[in-house]
Amino acid sequence: MFSRIFQIKKLNVITPDDYQELIKQKKKHVLLDVRREDEFAISHILGANLLPLHEIETKIETLYPDKETVYILYCRSGVRSQDALKLMLHLGYQHVYDLGGIIDYPFEIETSS
Repeated sequence: MFSRIFQIKKLNVITPDDYQELIKQKKKHVLLDVRREDEFAISHILGANLLPLHEIETKIETLYPDKETVYILYCRSGVRSQDALKLMLHLGYQHVYDLGGIIDYPFEIETSS
């Protein structure tokens, strides 16, 4: 019973394997890291663009005006990326997916040396 009460439903999730398949098929998309700048500087997924969660509402429509593009979001653990996803859907973006957290990403990432 408690598991149903506290269950968190995540929207529009894409798995790391499915994301890798999207890359292999060269499907057009934008990968957004919604963490802070300092987190991004330490490590990020190859090809990611930084747009911190606290800047999405004021900058997304200027930086990424195409609401039909596929957007893949991630953060550290999957919480901020879900918040960003909900915000982007509210702003009218049609194809937004949550990759979850970089801590669970099993593929290569860029790290600072």
